[in-house]
Amino acid sequence: MFEGQRAPDYGSQGEVRLTFAENGSSKVGVRFDKQIPGGIDLGGSCELDHGLFCSVDSLCLDGPGWEDRAKHSFDVVFEFASEESQQVPVILFLKDVEKICGNNYTYHGLKNKLESFPAGVFIVGSQIQTDARKDKSNNGSPWLKFSYSQAAILDLAFQDSFGRAGEKNKEALKMSKHITKLFPNKVTIESPEDETELSQWKQLLGRDIEILKAKANFLKIQSFLTRHGMECTDLESVVCVKDRNLTSECVDKIVGYALSYQLKDHPIQTPGKDARVVLSGVRYCI
Repeated sequence: MFEGQRAPDYGSQGEVRLTFAENGSSKVGVRFDKQIPGGIDLGGSCELDHGLFCSVDSLCLDGPGWEDRAKHSFDVVFEFASEESQQVPVILFLKDVEKICGNNYTYHGLKNKLESFPAGVFIVGSQIQTDARKDKSNNGSPWLKFSYSQAAILDLAFQDSFGRAGEKNKEALKMSKHITKLFPNKVTIESPEDETELSQWKQLLGRDIEILKAKANFLKIQSFLTRHGMECTDLESVVCVKDRNLTSECVDKIVGYALSYQLKDHPIQTPGKDARVVLSGVRYCI
């Protein structure tokens, strides 16, 4: 994104005007219905201030249920926290902020929301770092002095075996700068030094990782069903894959097998424009 440009709000509608057949993973030129700060004309393909080059994975096709998906989850959290803060102070905890700050679109969306949060809301974010990426300016102290701000970052400093190798690249540096801008205050949580406590801590981490994997896999399948106009009423009770992270290809196959299983015994009549297919055989395909 060029200087002066700002990502459009989540749910902004537009039309793809420029594609590049030679490079399917390239960005595409989108003409948005509303003006964009710092927008361009896509080489004459649209009005000035309406065009922007966007990554394909940041776009959502217009289809059944798009209105529900257009509103970013943080918008809902923002509205709730703003309303509650009028009655009592609110502490908002955001997990894995590195996933948000690693993407320009989500970073700018979160930045805009944080700048307009009411005074009664305190935001705490968390991130995971390996030993190699600990902030050396901490000088051994797990606490950094708090200056006045509504945001703080909770830094979980894990041993290298818990993290990823080779993260010191350009993207990681950009993400780190984004996190620092959004969360100027930092609190570091170190792993226990006592062997017994460390063993118990690792067991708890392992359990939490399984829970997070199961939840992430459920959300992936649910999102896939929504995008393709399908649903499964008992999805949360049948999806419990906690030993691995399902890839997009795995999710595609699971839903495909479930749909084939259902069509074999229960053919679906020609659906209407807004009809949704309800799957009941997902449990047999996982």
